[in-house]
Amino acid sequence: MMKKNSIMGIGGILMVLSALMYFFDKSIYIQIAFVIGTLCFVLMQWWQKFDGDTLALMRLRKLQIISGIFLLSSAILMLANNFVYEIYTYFKIDIYNYWIVALFIGALLQLYTILRIDKELQKK
Repeated sequence: MMKKNSIMGIGGILMVLSALMYFFDKSIYIQIAFVIGTLCFVLMQWWQKFDGDTLALMRLRKLQIISGIFLLSSAILMLANNFVYEIYTYFKIDIYNYWIVALFIGALLQLYTILRIDKELQKK
């Protein structure tokens, strides 16, 4: 249990730090660090045991999974900026900063579900 939480915590810190560093240096190493951090955070969160028996907790858990999908899509879009940007600009589709939107939505959903799950568990 502690090992999963520590991997998830390290993944979250790596995700946040590499997202901030990306604005100063757009190297591939920072993008790979973001992808690794996102994978560690999301996969460990999905693999955590869920003890929810109320409908509200089950809905919040599903919302966490949707949030993880947004976080993973932000990692994919960040890599897409580097590797396939020329293809998208050829077709006049600009994807330059969409990863930030996906990251913002995922982070907001994570924050909401963390706070709501804590309140629901305190009610029990």
